[in-house]
Amino acid sequence: MEKLEKNHRNRQVIPFLFMLLWDQVLMVPTRYSVLEESKSGSFVAHLAKDLGLGAGELAARSARVVSDHDKQQFILDPETGDLLLREKLDREELCGSVDPCVLHFQVFLEKPVQFFQGELLIQDINDNSPEFPDKELLLKILENSQPGTRFSLKLAQDLDVGSNGLQQYTVNPNSHF
Repeated sequence: MEKLEKNHRNRQVIPFLFMLLWDQVLMVPTRYSVLEESKSGSFVAHLAKDLGLGAGELAARSARVVSDHDKQQFILDPETGDLLLREKLDREELCGSVDPCVLHFQVFLEKPVQFFQGELLIQDINDNSPEFPDKELLLKILENSQPGTRFSLKLAQDLDVGSNGLQQYTVNPNSHF
């Protein structure tokens, strides 16, 4: 009889866990965006409102934000429900040349336990100048080279991406050329 009750309980727990996990698999993350280099304390979102909660409910349910990144990037004000940047974000430092640059995070709530998925898109600004890999370039030009002869240069590199990245550049003539 005892074994029968235990099997019955197991049959109830398994569908419950399946429903709980399935709900989390189908959960679509809430998406936000900020410009890179936004100051520490910059507003990201009114998280409580976006989650359908009252501002004080985040504090009452011990809300916390956890990101996939090594460093904690966010501050959650449990009284106002605002999600803020902990520090200035540098898109190139966080994502390199990967575009789009997205930070994934989760919001955990207790009493009852819930969690929500979030994504923060860090939008590139034009904060890097194109640079040549070498500051100086030695060209060996033969004396008998014809005027208009072209010489290949190494390409300039720009850490910015998309429309903020390197589009084109020109080398201007000077007294030597």
